[in-house]
Amino acid sequence: MAACWTFWSAAKRDQVAASRFFLKVLRGAGYAPRVVVTDGLASYREPCARLLSAAAHIRDKAANNRAANSHQPTRGREHRMKGFKSVAHAGRFLSIFGPIYDLFSVRRHGLRAEHFRVLLARRFATWRELTQVARAMA
Repeated sequence: MAACWTFWSAAKRDQVAASRFFLKVLRGAGYAPRVVVTDGLASYREPCARLLSAAAHIRDKAANNRAANSHQPTRGREHRMKGFKSVAHAGRFLSIFGPIYDLFSVRRHGLRAEHFRVLLARRFATWRELTQVARAMA
């Protein structure tokens, strides 16, 4: 079963918002997770126990480091922008930035240099095709 990494940005972090978030994740994932990792916020307890009763709920800030580190490029972009102005702005930005970042970030471990160069060349060709850069330059 694949891991489901999801993060949450909301104006309020109360039980109602947590319930809405857990329901959204469950609908999107299509299966109930075995483990749910959250920070120590008390408003997660009741919705997690009610909606994800079979899952183990780990409330530890450090246990979420793997998921938090996966968002470092986004956090860096947010820092350069001096923070997003609203949750809606963050959503608009991330809906575009995520796929573009994934296109160009080649996971290099285990790849030989020539395979890495071929893979990156294909991704740049896809980018040029999608954005039609070659036509604009001609």
